This record gives sequence, C-alpha cells and structure tokens, in this order.
Amino acid sequence: MRINIIGFRRRDAIHRVSAAKTQNKTFMKKALLLTFFGFHLFCMIYTNIIIEEQVYHDFFLNEQVKGKALTALEHTGIFNDLFHIYSGYSGAETGYGFYAPNVSSQFMVLYTIKDSLGNPVQVSLPRHYSKEALTRYFTAFDLFMDKLDEQDEKYDKFMDIVMKSMALKVLEEHPPYTHIDADLLVYDLPYMEEFQAGKRPEYAHMLHYSYQLNP
Repeated sequence: MRINIIGFRRRDAIHRVSAAKTQNKTFMKKALLLTFFGFHLFCMIYTNIIIEEQVYHDFFLNEQVKGKALTALEHTGIFNDLFHIYSGYSGAETGYGFYAPNVSSQFMVLYTIKDSLGNPVQVSLPRHYSKEALTRYFTAFDLFMDKLDEQDEKYDKFMDIVMKSMALKVLEEHPPYTHIDADLLVYDLPYMEEFQAGKRPEYAHMLHYSYQLNP
C-alpha cells in the first residue's frame, strides 16, 4: 500500500512539472505575440505622428524642418534602424489617413503629337495591350508622386528618361510624325475657403517635355 502511495505521488509530481512547463510555454507565446503586436502598433502610431507633424511644418508653416517626433527617433541609435527596417518590410511606414492608406495625388500625362512645323495634330493617351502594361504604366505614377518633394538633378534626369520612353512609344504608333510633347498634370484640389469662393478642382500643369524621333 505504501508503494502505491509513493508511485501516485511521483506521477502527481511529474504531472505538475509537465503542466507547469506547458503553462510557461503558453505564457511565453502570449508574451511574444503581445510584444510583436505592441511593437507593430507602436510603429504605425508613431509613423502617423511623424507624418502629421511633417505635413504641418511643410504644408501649413512652409518650413523645411524636422519635427520633434522624427528628431527624437533619430537619437535612439539602433532602435531607429530597427524601426525603419521593420516599418519598411511590414508596410507600417505607409501611414494611414481616415482609417485607410493615404490617398495619393492623381496624375495625367497628355501627349501632343505635332507635325514638322510644330502644329498640334492630335492629343493622345498611350494604348495598353495587356494588363501588365497597364500596371507598369500606373506604377510609374509613383515616380511622379516623389517628384512633388524631390529637387535633385539626378532625379530630374531619371524622370526625363521615363517620360521619354513613354512619349516615344506613343509617337511610334502615329507615323509619319516625329515630334511629340508630354505634359504632366496633377489634380489640384482647392482649399475649402477657395472652393466656397468659387474655385473648382482641376488638373494643374506640373512639367513639360518635348521629344523628337531621329529621321
């Protein structure tokens, strides 16, 4: 009878140890998940704080300065690198407005085909013969979005290469003309005060390019 009691106690002790280990593993998993979600939520919230603060300085105050949130993050050393790496890979750096990803500006590229005397012949948009071509075309619009902020000579040269590639493709579809102008337009939304005063949304001229096919 004593042996059975000892065996029972051993089995009970083993069961308790096993249950404690399982409980510890469960606790660790929950702690890791909570840490991960907490860090991701922090990145999202802090990114939006940085964006809103920079918009306030750039747009409302017309000041090209770094906000307090961005400056504080840059002084955290390795955490700053971890923050940007994770935000870039996870998409947390995108920012959210009105509980959704920020709506980008709308762009349009108009191609004006001209004769040898420089007279406009036709205003055209590029033709897309596949879904992939259409996707690539609209992907280039991200480049136009960056142009709103970029003021760099190398970036301007890169823009010129992209615009030239698209413009000459359109021109090849309209022989025998060899001259084409490409105008980049951005959809301009007026402020509420301007709208109430009678101004309406319209496409504003942003950039102009002129190209010619070699005979």
